[in-house]
Amino acid sequence: MLNLKLHRRIVSFTVFVLAAAGIISVLAALIKLYSPPSDAVVMAHEVSIAKNGLPLGTGTVPVTAGSSGRTSSGSGLYRFSFLCHRPLQSFYSPVLVIPFVAGNSCSVRFNGSQLGKFGDRVTGNTSVWNTAFFFRVPSDAILQTNQIDIDIFSFAGVGIFGNPFILDADTGSFRLFALAFLTVYLPWIFLGLGVVTGLMVLAVSFLSAPKIDGQILIGIECIVTGILFLDYTSIEYLPVTYLRFSKILLSLRHIYFLLLLLIALAVTGRAASSFEYIFSVVQLSCAFLLLFYPRTITLLERTFSYTCLSVLPLLPYFIFYCRKYRIKDGGLGILLSGAFTVFMSVFLDLFQIVFPSGGFYIAHYGFSFVILCFLIFILGIIFFQYRSFAVGRRRFSIYTSESARDMPTGVFNRKILCALEHDLFYDFSVIFMRIDNLKSVNDRFGSAVGNKILQDVASCIREHLRIHDYIIRVGEDEFVSVLPGCGIKTSCELAALIVNSISLMKIFPDGHSQFVCTMAVGVAASSHPATGVVEKLSEIMARADAEAYKSSQTGKNRVAATYYPFSFPSGDQTE
Repeated sequence: MLNLKLHRRIVSFTVFVLAAAGIISVLAALIKLYSPPSDAVVMAHEVSIAKNGLPLGTGTVPVTAGSSGRTSSGSGLYRFSFLCHRPLQSFYSPVLVIPFVAGNSCSVRFNGSQLGKFGDRVTGNTSVWNTAFFFRVPSDAILQTNQIDIDIFSFAGVGIFGNPFILDADTGSFRLFALAFLTVYLPWIFLGLGVVTGLMVLAVSFLSAPKIDGQILIGIECIVTGILFLDYTSIEYLPVTYLRFSKILLSLRHIYFLLLLLIALAVTGRAASSFEYIFSVVQLSCAFLLLFYPRTITLLERTFSYTCLSVLPLLPYFIFYCRKYRIKDGGLGILLSGAFTVFMSVFLDLFQIVFPSGGFYIAHYGFSFVILCFLIFILGIIFFQYRSFAVGRRRFSIYTSESARDMPTGVFNRKILCALEHDLFYDFSVIFMRIDNLKSVNDRFGSAVGNKILQDVASCIREHLRIHDYIIRVGEDEFVSVLPGCGIKTSCELAALIVNSISLMKIFPDGHSQFVCTMAVGVAASSHPATGVVEKLSEIMARADAEAYKSSQTGKNRVAATYYPFSFPSGDQTE
């Protein structure tokens, strides 16, 4: 066992190192993509800054102004002026590239001639974030010394975080395409993936079986995650004011974290603790506060800089959660990817507060990392849903076979166990039920009466289970219920309900005297709470059978569970 644990730790550490190296390599490639190529003409690093026609001084790229840069505050029209002293006559088709702009609208002039604009300067109902702008430079506008003026209107802070450069469109076509794809199209692609994947998860949750608890919440979470990517896109004309747009997106971040917590509780099947209650109330309060309180963009940003601190305990909480409950395949492994994705975006917002001069520049590169995390999140869910579909197709032919059904009761028989052994690829629980004195009933009243009791018991069990749970008759007087994605606590409570309902059934074998049906019940879960080792279905059934035997020694209609102090009836204590 020690060698196995050591091997798993070595494999986990190796995977972590390789993943980190891969992420660093990809980020390095993305950073180089934003840097000017060797054959480009780069603008002078010194830039003159003015607001509403009044000079504010000079700076170097990356440069910020407004509430984020502390150079000034409030809304206004900011002008960033660059000079280029190198000749451009050698370029056949020159293109001005501005790798990264943040603000509400943008217009560019080259030696006094306007090259283009983006957004509505009058209302400011435009979002410009992480966008690379490309403008063709007319040959008749090129001089020996060239001046580039970038006008950015903003309600709060503006910034230019990549040094503008001029590139020949013919020789730099791949660089132009890659920048356009990364900054303009890729956020929209991921937004669409989030919404489509969410709808797919919701559809699968209603149409397929088995499914994990919380799958509907996961679908909603995917949709919310996709909508959050609006914050990283450039939208030229917003249907609402920019203030309302920002309020909705920042409020959705808190709703996102609340949904993550609810999914974790649904996946494990455990009751909420005081931490979950407090965290839920805090996130709802923060969402409503951001949605209704701030009257200006500056106040909204300042408020969010405090409310986003409320999610900081979530990531270490999820790490503890994952180690304690060992949820796999469609559970916390996917949730951690989604949690870390938006957690990184919140971290980037905090970074802008701590380091105002370069915070947007860090966010620019961090956005690439956020995309990678979201990619893991999307691929993880798609893989899980594809696996569910594949299992469902194979199961359809097996589970609809008459040979897999028990004739008297209509439930599954032992032939289904082999298929279940391979299909249960996430945590599950088993309820083992043994009817007391059924053999004596058969001997005294005949097998017809015994079969009627079996049918009534099976029907009662079926009423308390979900549609994707399994009922299997494994012996003459024994039933097993397999509950995919169900925790030990929920399974014990369900077993108690079944025992209580069966004991209330009215059975008259001879038409006069009543037979009270009692049972011995044992419950076991697929993972050990201390070691986290996931056992096979046959091993779980053996443990549940042993618990049923223990419960029969203490009396009638008792429920016993492994590694869980459940008491039924009230006052009895299990192992």
